[in-house]
Amino acid sequence: MTNPTYYEALKWASLCIEEHKLETESAQWLLLERLNWSTTDLLMHYQTKMPEAEWQQYQIDVKSFCDGMPAQYIIGHAYFFGMQLKVTNATLIPRPETEELVEWMLESLPQNENLRIVDIGTGTGAIALALKQERPNWQVFASDISEEALSVAKENAVKQQADITFLVGDLTEPIKKMKMDVVVSNPPYIAENEQDVMDKSVIEYEPHQALFATENGLSLYRRMIQEIAQFKQLPRAIFFEIGYQQETAVMEMLMDTFKSTYLIEGKKDSFGNQRMIQAKL
Repeated sequence: MTNPTYYEALKWASLCIEEHKLETESAQWLLLERLNWSTTDLLMHYQTKMPEAEWQQYQIDVKSFCDGMPAQYIIGHAYFFGMQLKVTNATLIPRPETEELVEWMLESLPQNENLRIVDIGTGTGAIALALKQERPNWQVFASDISEEALSVAKENAVKQQADITFLVGDLTEPIKKMKMDVVVSNPPYIAENEQDVMDKSVIEYEPHQALFATENGLSLYRRMIQEIAQFKQLPRAIFFEIGYQQETAVMEMLMDTFKSTYLIEGKKDSFGNQRMIQAKL
């Protein structure tokens, strides 16, 4: 095809994506995000011929998507809590259900207190950045074992002009001598034997270190809970994102370790799955 109009290019991309039984809406998303256009911009240019460089890039993007690469990795960013965040293959793509965890935290924690909060396993920095955006008076820390992921998170913090303290290390190691009011974590929680039922693009492109955990996906919760129990001063609240079948197991870990110290409750996401746990003094 010689240089098509934007409409013709979009139609071509939709057909290619449909043939691969993927979401055809991605054809428009890839085009708009690559060009930094709105839907109105696209409509205004429907009958305009695409420049050669744009057409070549769009073909590469569509082919990559049809080959299984997530659209966010192709473009290099994803959206979370109204923020555009850089993503790379060193970080997970932020998920909508994690936005619900942030919303629950904002509802549950006192707005006007100057809380000290740490996001363990921050990845892109999504949770930490969203909390700082909504509660500028909170002192927010973010840690990760991956220096590559932290590098991405730092870039995102600079772009969002967010004052976040970044720490490198395994789970609670970087903060074990620090006083924290709140601990939040969305750790790797997928069991290795679940790979067969997972989306191929997730397995092939997202970092396994950020996806999988031993003990049927529960090992990092167990370690974090045991480590938090050793803190000189317990946090007033702990928030976890969990796998949809893990609520009972994680709640039992919290209750076995902290007895009646914390009031523990779970929350369903908008799809009706048990995806969040809060432990509160």
